[in-house]
Amino acid sequence: MAKAPPPRKIDEKVLARMQKDLDGFIVKHQEILDKRAVKYASEIQPFWDDVAIRIENEIRAIYSQVQDANGVPIMKQPVEKAKFRNMQRQMERLQKLQDFLVGRMGAPEQDEKMKRNLAYSFAEGYYYHGYAIEQSAKVAMTLPVLTQGVVMGVLANPWLPDGATYSDRLRANTAYLAGKMRDAVQEGVGKGWGINRLARRIKDIAGEGFYNSVRLARTEMTRAAAQGANHTYMQNADIMDGKRWNAVLDARTAPKDAQNDGKVFALDYDTPEKKGEPGRRIPNHPNCRCKWSPVLSALGISTRERIARGEGDTKSKFGERTYTPARDYETYAKERGLPDLNDSVRNEDPRRYLRRGETLADVPKNFFDPFTVASGAVVGTAVTIQEAAQIAIIDNAFTPAKTVKEANAWAEQNLTVKQVDYKGFDVELANEVNKQLYALQQLYPEVQDVNFVGTAQRRNNLLYEKQVRDFEERNKELLADMPLQLKESLIKKYVKKKKVSGNTYAQATNKTWGELAGISFNEKWAKDYNGFKESLKSDVASGFHPIGADNPASVLIHEFGHSIDYFLDKIGLRDKYLGPVVEEALADEKLAEELSRYATKNDREVVAEAFAEYRLNPNPRKWARKVGEAIENALEEYREGR
Repeated sequence: MAKAPPPRKIDEKVLARMQKDLDGFIVKHQEILDKRAVKYASEIQPFWDDVAIRIENEIRAIYSQVQDANGVPIMKQPVEKAKFRNMQRQMERLQKLQDFLVGRMGAPEQDEKMKRNLAYSFAEGYYYHGYAIEQSAKVAMTLPVLTQGVVMGVLANPWLPDGATYSDRLRANTAYLAGKMRDAVQEGVGKGWGINRLARRIKDIAGEGFYNSVRLARTEMTRAAAQGANHTYMQNADIMDGKRWNAVLDARTAPKDAQNDGKVFALDYDTPEKKGEPGRRIPNHPNCRCKWSPVLSALGISTRERIARGEGDTKSKFGERTYTPARDYETYAKERGLPDLNDSVRNEDPRRYLRRGETLADVPKNFFDPFTVASGAVVGTAVTIQEAAQIAIIDNAFTPAKTVKEANAWAEQNLTVKQVDYKGFDVELANEVNKQLYALQQLYPEVQDVNFVGTAQRRNNLLYEKQVRDFEERNKELLADMPLQLKESLIKKYVKKKKVSGNTYAQATNKTWGELAGISFNEKWAKDYNGFKESLKSDVASGFHPIGADNPASVLIHEFGHSIDYFLDKIGLRDKYLGPVVEEALADEKLAEELSRYATKNDREVVAEAFAEYRLNPNPRKWARKVGEAIENALEEYREGR
């Protein structure tokens, strides 16, 4: 048995070229797929045009024969129900018309065309992605040869909840349109429409049939290509970190597609083995234009410019083709001045992303939310590359403790806190504090004034002991020969122990507390995790605390927001960045509604409440976003100046 060879090092310039080449291959594949969809549309358009002509001729034949009981052509006057029954024999011709339509629309013919296109799309997606990775990254790819049985097996596998295959949907589309045309003829005959009016209506329905067929083909081809690419990725999972969602950068992109853009998913997400969620799968909806791009372990995400639509681009008109450095749709939207992406998602109808056989009950609860920075991402969770790196750092470092003693030991070893004392804590809260505080210290390493973490009661006892020692030191001559009882009486009179209100969840103390500056929890809540959680949920439901602050970890984040606030005050950047935002917030009559009632207490609570929502709400509201961005901008200036 031999030791595995060390990983090869890649020069930065070579790496950049590899990244560019790989993304170039993926863009080229999409162009090929688009051209094939256009070719399919051109192949079936004459068929639908012929259907419209033949049906118009059939309608004229019906009009020449169908008369009322008195022999008056029905096109000259509306037909009453009684008279209409007398024409039942002639109207049976409409059933023959429907049979004719089904036969003329040639579902088997369309089925064969579709089968060829889908088999080609799957195989090309499979081989082309493998070729692209091999050529750009210069790594050996595992690509078992596809057989006809494998390809057709994948294509025949139902991918919608209703169990229908692409053939089933073609036949359903054909039967639906045939019935719709028959109903149109029956309606026109019954209401006395003229031939020309009815012919226009039939032509519209035929156009709908053509559109539906093209839409179905494009959606199925996108699905086949994505499954082919997924097959390649899964065969080479040992050299891949995930797959990235790529949306088209223009004004027609669906809000959920835009929101997913740039996110990295697990390799087996959105496959027959691991079903995707509505709003987060490819194809995401009819006419979906999204695609997967591989994320290789050795390459990561490319930073090259992306093709986009620029000046003059609207939902109904293509603008100039251009390039943008934007790495995701959200950045592109801001660059173009397009509507806020989060607002667009909030106003989106989730039914657009449901597949046949699904209901609103299948829509995930977080459908309207952006993706969150969730530690311990599970299979299928989408995160940005930066967030994935943070998750990996936290998860590799954090180990949940089984006892408070273990939690204390982990904190002392991993947190930049001088004194940790979890006595009086539920172990679940101790674990959450450790994990969240560790994450915050990775994000905001400058904030070093958290010297103490424990219960507020323990902190107050330590402070009291220090104040007693200081009092004794200042008055040592006076107290030297004083009886113990009198001495204790004087100390009790002049040194007061701070109390903790029962309504207080936790407190953040600033540098004036010296070694006790930090974050302290009320023991009442720290020892009762479930009660703590239920109380917070009630507060959030009533609007007393902001969205997302419904769990004990949120209290730690709130208090850390105070610590950031104190830090910015110390380095002289608070007035520049937070001051104007906080002043504007406190002047807003809707602050309680748009952040929380607790935020209206004072300027410090505005910052802490906003920071908690900024970190916890996937879609932070106005004031949370403004305060969060002000903090980030202040820290960015501080980092640049160091």
